[in-house]
Amino acid sequence: MRKSLLWGSMALVVVSHAAIVSGAEPHEGGQSATPGRKTSGITYQGGTGEALGMALGGLGTSTLEIGRDGAFQNVRLQNDWSGTIRPTPEATFLSVHARTSSGKAAGRLLQLEAPEGLDPIAGLTYTGRFPFVEIAYSDEALPCQVTLEAFSPFVPHDAASSSLPLVFFTFRLRNPIAEPMTATAAISWANDIAAETHRGGWPCAGNQNSILDRREPAVLMTTRVEELAGSEYLLACLPADGVRYTAVSDWGERLSGRWMGPNVRTGSANALPLWKCFQENGTLPEESGYDDGLGRFSRHVPVGAVAGEVKLGPHEEKEVRFALVWCFPYHWDRSTTKAKILLGHQYAVRFPHGTREIADWAFPRRDSLRWRSGAWRALIEESSLPPQCRALMTEILYLLPRLSWWLADDTFVLHESINCPRIQATVLGVYSAPVLAALFPELHAKSLRAIASAQLESGEIPSTLGIRSVNHHEYRLFNPGDASVFPIVTTWQILWDGDQQFAADVYPAVKKVLQWGERELDVDRDGVPDVHGVDQGWDTFPMYGAAAYIADQWIAALLAGEELARRFQDAEFEGWCRRVRQRASDTAENVLWNGNYYDLARDAVRGTKSDICFADQFTYGTVAADILELGDVHPAERVRKSLESIWRLNVEPSKFVCRMGSNADGTPADSTIHQKQRGGASQSNAFTPVSTAPLAAAAIRHGMVDEGLALVEETADVIIDHVKGPWSGQLLFDSRTGKCFYGLHYSDCLILWDVMHSLAGVHVDVRDRSLKLAPPRIPVRIPVFGRLYYGQVEFSQDAGGVELRLANASDEPSQIRTLTVKLPDGTRPGTCSVKRGSAREIRSGESGETVLLDVVIPPKEELSLRWE
Repeated sequence: MRKSLLWGSMALVVVSHAAIVSGAEPHEGGQSATPGRKTSGITYQGGTGEALGMALGGLGTSTLEIGRDGAFQNVRLQNDWSGTIRPTPEATFLSVHARTSSGKAAGRLLQLEAPEGLDPIAGLTYTGRFPFVEIAYSDEALPCQVTLEAFSPFVPHDAASSSLPLVFFTFRLRNPIAEPMTATAAISWANDIAAETHRGGWPCAGNQNSILDRREPAVLMTTRVEELAGSEYLLACLPADGVRYTAVSDWGERLSGRWMGPNVRTGSANALPLWKCFQENGTLPEESGYDDGLGRFSRHVPVGAVAGEVKLGPHEEKEVRFALVWCFPYHWDRSTTKAKILLGHQYAVRFPHGTREIADWAFPRRDSLRWRSGAWRALIEESSLPPQCRALMTEILYLLPRLSWWLADDTFVLHESINCPRIQATVLGVYSAPVLAALFPELHAKSLRAIASAQLESGEIPSTLGIRSVNHHEYRLFNPGDASVFPIVTTWQILWDGDQQFAADVYPAVKKVLQWGERELDVDRDGVPDVHGVDQGWDTFPMYGAAAYIADQWIAALLAGEELARRFQDAEFEGWCRRVRQRASDTAENVLWNGNYYDLARDAVRGTKSDICFADQFTYGTVAADILELGDVHPAERVRKSLESIWRLNVEPSKFVCRMGSNADGTPADSTIHQKQRGGASQSNAFTPVSTAPLAAAAIRHGMVDEGLALVEETADVIIDHVKGPWSGQLLFDSRTGKCFYGLHYSDCLILWDVMHSLAGVHVDVRDRSLKLAPPRIPVRIPVFGRLYYGQVEFSQDAGGVELRLANASDEPSQIRTLTVKLPDGTRPGTCSVKRGSAREIRSGESGETVLLDVVIPPKEELSLRWE
């Protein structure tokens, strides 16, 4: 059967017991470090056009990219998260020069295309392994070998280190021949600081650069415009052995005349030929000394540059290190009503003195930040996930810095995407929770508090906090999803973080939104919130009445309400949730169930139904309820039969991955009348990782592990190898061609992590310090990222029994009050014994579970259990 590859005998072979990370963490300020074990990432040969690179930047700080052609692109550091931005200035680039002792020399711009008069690099190989970008350059005329590593710190469970507005650059210059040479790497950066209202192309005003008196030179780029005071770039050199650094504050354009009026000047000369001196002899251009005398009204764009020169003996390699830091505190909320509200940035609150204060904190920690930013990747890369899925699982995290805001008032939010710049869409919470609740639960809590604070007295919560705004909330966009998702993801946060103050503060909002949903959204009183076309998230795939996937979400939300009510000993609300849930279940099981799967929708008021088989029947309710151990949303045997129908009707007939909608006879459902796209692409014949990942998770949890892993692996394969867009966050792909037809940088894609949680069968309750593991089969090796336990979970099996290893990758001990292990059906384990580590007591639990009490796993050590 197609799309059910034998991952059980291939990708799920458990890897060796290699160390999770190799080597010890370096001392602060050390000269070298290895970011965890060397990992592969995703590699492409350099190209131009649509070759989007990986976003670099901290959480909530904005990002830039080095494209797969080597050029800077999508530089959005000045508070321009969404929409179009002006092109990167031509004078902003990377460059290198090398000269042998015998006189062979060459200089290159390190990008495949260069402005006229300058020489580009002949070729390059681009590797992204989030948060690192690595580029290997190739050019026969260049005597030395050149590679670049660029990264912004990203350290799970350390939001402070992961929210720095900076990028570290490390050039490695190697002499491959037997004679000595001199090599120089350089960065040129244009000071294009401008007011946000002028980012569309209006010239800068009053910008100036200066050289800072530091141990290594740095160029500080500022502006004399009063309302932008504090806006800065810092282009800095960092300590490295054997490097001679130089800097120039402004080698930019020399104007031959003065400004004669607001939009008139007498002439100018192109500044870029001045860089020829670097390409010819490896020295920076001289200071231009240009000053038009207009002060804060000057339209001059000063261009600074830094360079590092090394002497290389035969076959010797040295590093040249730089950093770019930015600070743009005047981030305004310009809403649809044109209100001008200062939002600011959390990084500006933390570092009120700007780029130099950021540098003073971050630069001495550079090696440690680098090491910690790479260590977590090995947990995923050494897992038993299929290879393409494993690769995409790490790279998809680029969306967090790409789309996040962390504002001065401590609000943390995500944009939905670049195409649809809604901020903190409530319905998308179930997509980002698998990542945020695991890696940065405190930031997840901030985003949920922002939604709760905008709740109306009726109990209704906002669909979004706004469009390009966090102060002009949108209501009544995705009502059924809003009422369902918020209780689910709030419960996710409470279970995985254990913050009792958060739970107490937000529980009333959960109660009110569930009661509002039951009261206002269920017009026909069948227990399920009604949909009225496209008000349910699938905005060109209309549904009416009771929709199967909304029923699935709603039942899961009511289960979440029951769980929270039990925790707060709120028997009245628990009973209310149970009664409403029973009514919703009656509709799902007696009205929507057709014997093979759940119908797309049935409308009792209009007397219509749709028996389309929808691939999203279980993706946002059943899967979340399973991960959170809330209980069964539907009878397990019906879920399994529906999944078999989805594979037969939606997966198997599709050339690529899975179509979202199929008729009962297996022909494609057609929603093109609601969305006109080239080639007849529509949501009904599309596939999206937002659906296929949780669909794979549902299959994994219901006995179709091979099928589920094959589905998510094919999804990753299309993204990585077919469209080559692992750092594009693309949303909708045509299941007939595999091409993306809509969506760029969608935070929805974070839901890919559902697969990892489901394969480990992990259930977490941090308040009770309880960890449960119930893998659907063994062998399996999957990481668990969380406050309670952070490390690898590995089940292996031999002729004599089953073994479980929990390898703690954290720097803190893992203290688990109750560790419950349920082995897959079909295994018949005997008595459990502890081979390594300790537990106070081992006893048998319900349904053959093994329960260990008071487990402590020291940092970087493991617990090993065996069932004979």
